[in-house]
Amino acid sequence: MDHLNVFTYGIEDILREIAKKGTESDIRIYNRKDENSIMTFSEPIRYPDKVSSLTDSIYPMDTFIINGNKLDKNLGEVILALDLFSKKKGIIVADEDKRPVIDRVMKDTEISYEYFSGRPMEIVDLLKKINPVRKKDKPLVVIDHYFKVKSVGTVVLGFVLSGIVKKHDDLYLSEVNRQVQIRSIQVNDVDVDEAEAGTRVGLALRNVEVEELSRGMFLAPEQFEYFQAVSDDVSFHRSLRNKDTLSDPYVSDIMNYVKCNQEGENLTFRQKLPVIKDSVVISDQNGFPRVVGKASISK
Repeated sequence: MDHLNVFTYGIEDILREIAKKGTESDIRIYNRKDENSIMTFSEPIRYPDKVSSLTDSIYPMDTFIINGNKLDKNLGEVILALDLFSKKKGIIVADEDKRPVIDRVMKDTEISYEYFSGRPMEIVDLLKKINPVRKKDKPLVVIDHYFKVKSVGTVVLGFVLSGIVKKHDDLYLSEVNRQVQIRSIQVNDVDVDEAEAGTRVGLALRNVEVEELSRGMFLAPEQFEYFQAVSDDVSFHRSLRNKDTLSDPYVSDIMNYVKCNQEGENLTFRQKLPVIKDSVVISDQNGFPRVVGKASISK
C-alpha cells in the first residue's frame, strides 16, 4: 500500500470532494483510501491566529497543496514555512493571472511546484505521481492526537516517520522516558500487525495514561537524547533581508511550539525536547512573518 501525507492550505472545497474528514483539533485531518493508496491531508484550521496550527500541520507531511489565488501576507508566510520545513515539492492551485506574482515569491525558496486549475479529482492523479523517499532506519513515530477508548485504553494517533512499527513492540515514549507497549495498530480503522514509514496510524498503548501525553511526543526503540537550547545565531530565511534579530522567539518544529529566552549565546527554554535532528525552525511572535529561520540545537 502506498502512503502519501499532504499539507493543505485554502483548498477546503477540494478536500471535501476528494477525502473524508477525520480527527479535528486546531488541525483537521482528512483521509482518502483507494485500492492501492492511502492519502492523509492536514489543514491548519486555527491559522493565521495560531501559528503553531500551521507549523504542526506541516511537520510530518511529505508534500503540499496550497491555494495561490488569494495573494496576501498569510500565503507568503505559509510558503516561507514550507521552505524552512524542507517541503521541497508540491502543488499550487492558481489561476493564470496569479501565477506571475507567485513565481516572484517562490524565487526566494528552494521549492519546486506545479500549478493546478482543474477539477478536484484530477489533483488526485497528480498526487499519485509523487513518490516520497522513506527512511528505513529504526522506527520513529510522532504523536499528534490522543484519547481514551473504553475497553481499549490509551490510543494515540500519529505518523510513522521511519522504519516499521509492529504490534507488541516495546518503545520508549519521549518526555515520559519509559517504555510503553503497542497493544494494537489500526490504519484507516483496519487492524494490522505492522505499519511502515509514511503510514498514519492509531496505536493502542499499554503503560501510559492519556493525562501524560502531549502533541509532539515521539516513540522509538531506544531512549531519547534531549536538548534545552538552540543557537542564538539564527539563519534567517533569505526572503527576510532586513531581519537580523528576534524579539519573542519560539521553537516551532517537531510538532512543538516552545517559548525561548535569551541566555548568553543560546536561546533556552524550560522543557527539554527530544533530539530528532540537528536544527529546528524558529518563529518570532512579534512582527510578521512569524516563521523566520532555523537554529542549531544545543544539547
